[in-house]
Amino acid sequence: VARLVVGVHAASFLIGRGGKKIKLHQEDSGARIRFCQGSEAPAGLHCDDRLVEISGGPEELEDGLNVLLSEMDRIPEALASRSARVVVPAQAELARRCEEEAAAAVGAGCVRLLEDGAALVGRDAVLEI
Repeated sequence: VARLVVGVHAASFLIGRGGKKIKLHQEDSGARIRFCQGSEAPAGLHCDDRLVEISGGPEELEDGLNVLLSEMDRIPEALASRSARVVVPAQAELARRCEEEAAAAVGAGCVRLLEDGAALVGRDAVLEI
């Protein structure tokens, strides 16, 4: 399972009217994509954020992430932030390794591990991309 945190307006854009876009994203990727809010969301999630859970096999997870991140690039800047935050295990060594691998993939200046208390979602840390 991959977990992302996106803003409420980005979530609306990704879901689409009547859920049409998210259904298409699921069909395209083969992954199951679920948005969590309210009582479904883990402690520490800001009320203006939504947790996105992507599940499936390794290939479906990769395709699901690619489809969502590509779609986020299409969000008009005036509508919502294009940033996504990846939820990673809070163990310091593992979180740092995730940060290093993400930085190697997308560029060192584009990734940072949020370390303040507000960055925790449930028991996990948040990596901003």
